[in-house]
Amino acid sequence: MKKIVSFAAALCCSATMLLAEDARTVISQCTFTGFKDAITTGMMWDYGAKVSVGSALVASEENAPYHIELGNANLFMKNGEEWEMVNANGTVLTEGTYYYFQQVRIDGEFGTLYTFPETMEDLTVTVDGVKWTVAEGWNDETYSLRYIQSLEFVLEHVDLPLQLTENGNLHYYVNYLNQAIDEKDLKDYTTGGTGNYAYAKLSNHVSWLKVSEAGIISGTPTALDENYYYDTIRVTDGTSADTLSLYVGPVYPATADREAVTEMTFSGFVAPKVGDVLDTYAVLGAVQPAEGAPYYFEVGMSHFFKKNGADYDRLEDGFVFTEGDYAVQVQIRIDGQKGYYYVLGNGVTMTVDGNSWGKDDDPAIGDNYSYTYGFYEFSISETTAIDTISAAAAKSQKRMVDGQLLLEKNGKTFNAQGVEVKEN
Repeated sequence: MKKIVSFAAALCCSATMLLAEDARTVISQCTFTGFKDAITTGMMWDYGAKVSVGSALVASEENAPYHIELGNANLFMKNGEEWEMVNANGTVLTEGTYYYFQQVRIDGEFGTLYTFPETMEDLTVTVDGVKWTVAEGWNDETYSLRYIQSLEFVLEHVDLPLQLTENGNLHYYVNYLNQAIDEKDLKDYTTGGTGNYAYAKLSNHVSWLKVSEAGIISGTPTALDENYYYDTIRVTDGTSADTLSLYVGPVYPATADREAVTEMTFSGFVAPKVGDVLDTYAVLGAVQPAEGAPYYFEVGMSHFFKKNGADYDRLEDGFVFTEGDYAVQVQIRIDGQKGYYYVLGNGVTMTVDGNSWGKDDDPAIGDNYSYTYGFYEFSISETTAIDTISAAAAKSQKRMVDGQLLLEKNGKTFNAQGVEVKEN
């Protein structure tokens, strides 16, 4: 059984621990080598490239307590006066001005022995003999981290072969009826060649999807379609050509046009009784929505509670129910493919086995999901347990043994709480 603790109290406790005197050795200088030429023109920037560059950065000090956090890095390219983060889904790096942003850490076996200074200004990081900027970070009890930023560097022009690069940001995974898709420029995914690019759509599995000669993808879905397709796109530069497969996913109703669910009906909830052992999945998993309903109980986000004064304590599976006041809170969801067609409406009602349950009035709503919370309060008493057993076993034999009421049925003996009693 877990006591519900206020978030503010938890924060206060955490702050107190961090303010305690830190006896760890402070690392005020980090030195690395290996960054020069780690990033080159024509390189494909993705997670693997981040790991590759991070791996090239080697601490100058043998067995240094700090290290580069592989993969936790970003690359920025200058566009006019602005800096834009380079998409890490396979962007091919071209000529231009860049800077690199990387996390450096102390953790593991060193985390409780060493730490970075509290202020960024007190940490010096040099890479290949050049001082990098310490941007931000924080210290914890078992680790500390900082983000470091390189100086600007320039990638020079290199003649590259014509390439139309497949990129996750290029695809159209979900589309909506009568809603224009976001236009995308294929030139952003084209590198090399002469630069005189011309584009065309070679297949037409998705008739509403258009590709202009200049490389602009556009279109508006005109019919619902739960299938997905691949259309082939080609680029030429007058001397060579390249192609890619463009993914186009299902077409669903516009989010504002989803059917609103105003009533939720369930059956199969059996309130625990004295002596029952809590098994949340067994109790709530037995509750079923009305046939064909798009909503369901998300049991993993549902919990039982026992009243304790003015508060409620959350119960863990294995808890044995005794007399008292209880509550159950359940999350009700619509999601998956049904989430594109249905949405929980404001003020939706909730009925379980003919009983009205309380619920939140404003469901959380996303593009393909919505959910709300329902709750039900119930009480358990010894009298309730006896009455329940008596009603279910009207023909059972009752007798008193040493002042305890026992019920006999089908050759077995039960106490008033419904627990089987083994008699000597």
